[in-house]
Amino acid sequence: MTEIGADLDTERSEFLKRFNVTVIRFENKWVFENLEAVLEEIRSTILRLSKGTTPSAPFRNGTFS
Repeated sequence: MTEIGADLDTERSEFLKRFNVTVIRFENKWVFENLEAVLEEIRSTILRLSKGTTPSAPFRNGTFS
């Protein structure tokens, strides 16, 4: 991702946050190569948000570490 792309992503995320929308970002490669892990992260994020807890490793800041 380019610096401009990252800045635009941040700007979009901040805009959506004002409407209480949580953005989860995944690299295309992760979606194509690890679909089950991506779906599990989406599921766990929904559960976490519904319970008000914090994110778990290895997923942080919209990417897998």
